[in-house]
Amino acid sequence: MYEYWLSAFPDMDFTWGQPIVEGDRVALFWHFGGTVAGQFFGDVKPGTRVQFDGAAEYVVSPEGIVSARHVFDFTGALVTAGVLKVRPV
Repeated sequence: MYEYWLSAFPDMDFTWGQPIVEGDRVALFWHFGGTVAGQFFGDVKPGTRVQFDGAAEYVVSPEGIVSARHVFDFTGALVTAGVLKVRPV
């Protein structure tokens, strides 16, 4: 999975906000940016800048991360990259 994203966005950049920790749960808000350079879930417009925000929730234990969940607007990223077309209503 990581190889696929790094191939599509070789200049990929993540910025992470300050973590919010409550007991065994950690929340992080993040921003992704990258320029489409390779295959990305279909026909893309190379050179298009794709940016979106997201959030992650981790459950941790002394052994490490027990689970992880990420939420972000993937449909919006596909529209920006030119993979999905939006039809006006």
